[in-house]
Amino acid sequence: MRKDININVETSDIILIPKDVLIKHNFQWIRSLEGLDDIGKVLAIDNELAEITIDEVTTREAILANGIVAKFEYDYYDKPFYIKIRYKYFDNKYTYLQNLYDSSIWFKVYVKESNIIAEAKASRLASISTSSLYFSFNNKNVEVYSGSIMDVEIKDAIQQSANLLLKCKPTNNYRYPTSGIGASRWHETNINQTKLASILQDEFLKDGVIVNNASYNYQQQKLNLDISLI
Repeated sequence: MRKDININVETSDIILIPKDVLIKHNFQWIRSLEGLDDIGKVLAIDNELAEITIDEVTTREAILANGIVAKFEYDYYDKPFYIKIRYKYFDNKYTYLQNLYDSSIWFKVYVKESNIIAEAKASRLASISTSSLYFSFNNKNVEVYSGSIMDVEIKDAIQQSANLLLKCKPTNNYRYPTSGIGASRWHETNINQTKLASILQDEFLKDGVIVNNASYNYQQQKLNLDISLI
């Protein structure tokens, strides 16, 4: 079976798929002042607040060194935001990561834009990632990045190759200037009464594919092919 990188035939964009292997910790926006400490209540006046929970036993040093990957949760408020980190340390007991620069449990979140560090806004996190976020600790603050690992998708490509060959017009490919069918040129023709049938056979044969049958749907302006690899 022929395989290749999956692309969008209409836009020529490469299709990327998530290859996440890291543990995604729970991320939750704080919607109530109940249970907040005094600093949190003050911060909540002009900022959004969130809590990340790490349910695996870990240490402060490990969190600061490795950062945290958390599940994405959308928020529509266009405000800066702070996070606090709740983690398990031993005997199923939880504690909060302390910010040693101000002795609080809150960390302001920033984003790097064109190598400039700026306040991250809660409503704009979706522009970074819609699946997971990576929080990296940098002194007293936190920088947020996409937590998703993306990779190209490899798929069975006989149909994709056929679509590309149909779309490509001769002279459009600088490496192979005579290759291509350019199916859009044949919209108003009868496939059985023009040289298109011969061109289909020749071009697909060069690609190691046999055209068993071809028909054209004039209402949908769609060329239907029955093809098979040699």
